[in-house]
Amino acid sequence: MAVVAFYLAYTASSTMQYQSTSSRSEPTSSQQHVVLAAARRAIARAEFQRDNFKRMPQPHAQRQNTKQEQSAGGEVTTTSARASALVAAPCEADQQQQQTELDGAVVTPGGRGGLQAQTAKQCCEKCLATRGCNVYVFSSAGDGACWLKRTDAPSAPVAVRVKGPRTRWTSGVLMKDAALPSNNVADKLSRGAAVGAIQLHTPMGVIKMRLMHDWHRPSAEYVGAIAASDRQPGATWSYDDLAAVPAGHQPDVSADTHAALCTSACAFYRAEPGFLIQGSLRALIPSNTLTQPGPKLMERGDVGWAGGFSGPDFFIYLGHQPAQHFGNSHTVFGTVDDASSLAVADAIAHATVRPTRPGEMHMLAKPLPFDIDVLE
Repeated sequence: MAVVAFYLAYTASSTMQYQSTSSRSEPTSSQQHVVLAAARRAIARAEFQRDNFKRMPQPHAQRQNTKQEQSAGGEVTTTSARASALVAAPCEADQQQQQTELDGAVVTPGGRGGLQAQTAKQCCEKCLATRGCNVYVFSSAGDGACWLKRTDAPSAPVAVRVKGPRTRWTSGVLMKDAALPSNNVADKLSRGAAVGAIQLHTPMGVIKMRLMHDWHRPSAEYVGAIAASDRQPGATWSYDDLAAVPAGHQPDVSADTHAALCTSACAFYRAEPGFLIQGSLRALIPSNTLTQPGPKLMERGDVGWAGGFSGPDFFIYLGHQPAQHFGNSHTVFGTVDDASSLAVADAIAHATVRPTRPGEMHMLAKPLPFDIDVLE
């Protein structure tokens, strides 16, 4: 019963919230609080009542190179027939989809060096406790890989990547953390239009970033909207997140709120000293979808979307010379230009990374979560 109570409370408080809006005039903060609180309650009720109370390119679970009996070619699975049981006991075996790998945007990676679980039920419980996760995928091959993912509409059919007797994955869907309705999205983006600078609070210090609306307005508004979102109860990081933080960088872990729109995928995960740090801004509003060639060669401290895509993965360039090799291929929307913020970014770039082979990207041994709020 304790698990059920936790799940129901978590669902009601999380619906509003990774890992992505134009609008009307901005209401007062008190009006926003009342409207958003009502929206959370309404969305939560709708999620339960609807069924009788029932990606840099995104990383993907490692899978064996064996012939699959069926592939992802458009096959989907529905959650509606099982929704009532999901509410009562969301992690029990009869709610799991055996020999099935469900699709979704990655919130927390599994696989080599990633999240581990001993059972599919434990993997489900990790998803239950993770902000923004509503799809889990567990490996039954003995390696314990547990991938946490999300879909904007968990009550709708969820795409299947692979299914069949030779598939090593067990998957499930949780009725929580649905994306905001489109009218709420528009309201959130309108807030982002007024944000000129933000702060990323990491366990290793604060990074202040100026949003350059004249470089790419849609991207700046998206990031500003996440920073301007209401605060949610719950710390951004736990003491476990601090294990890999070098001595002297340990913060005072006293904050008990976080940006409501950020999922648990709001974190830095790649570190290349003297080159860049990379992270994700996956949120409960649709990601920016527009790109535009940068206004100039990227310089130290400039911020853009990773891989030439439109987000939500981003990077802070830390080279000491203009990035000739990038040209104008990235959509650039911000800059980090104060010495203390660049020092924090450099410290993250030198944090412990996973073992790699020559030529591979350097991924942090443990993703470094951050909170985000408005500076001005």
